[in-house]
Amino acid sequence: MKLTLGLLVMTLLGGCIIPIPTVQMKVTAPEIRGHVVARGTNDPIAGVKVHFEGRDDIYVLTKKDGSFVLPRQSDLVLLKVFTPCPVIDYPTPRRRPGALTLQKNGWKTESIELLPYYRMLWSRPQSKGNAHWKSSPWEDPMIDIGDTHLSQSNS
Repeated sequence: MKLTLGLLVMTLLGGCIIPIPTVQMKVTAPEIRGHVVARGTNDPIAGVKVHFEGRDDIYVLTKKDGSFVLPRQSDLVLLKVFTPCPVIDYPTPRRRPGALTLQKNGWKTESIELLPYYRMLWSRPQSKGNAHWKSSPWEDPMIDIGDTHLSQSNS
């Protein structure tokens, strides 16, 4: 009787937390496209460093026409742990960046908040899957921020 009860308890508790080895790339930031232009003249600005806030090791420079494409960021996940509520990834992927930073000598640094763009991405109708790109099988999450205006610094 004790053995049967023990096996029953182990089966029930063992079913609550299930680690499953998995190797996958988890999207931590969407692809971001845009243009950088001078405030007032709308002339394109080449050579502006564009990166996610807090991740300045991965960046792009704007082209002659002021355009840039910051590629989608992903992290490697080796293990998924399924619990009654959340699914836990290990190692834990980086958090979604909150802002985009644009920098160039002689120009004021500009920061663009990304939450409004994420909201647009989440509300975009999808033919399948969850509308939350961080945990869904979206193949190509992309945000186009349009024109960003930089001002020359006074110094």
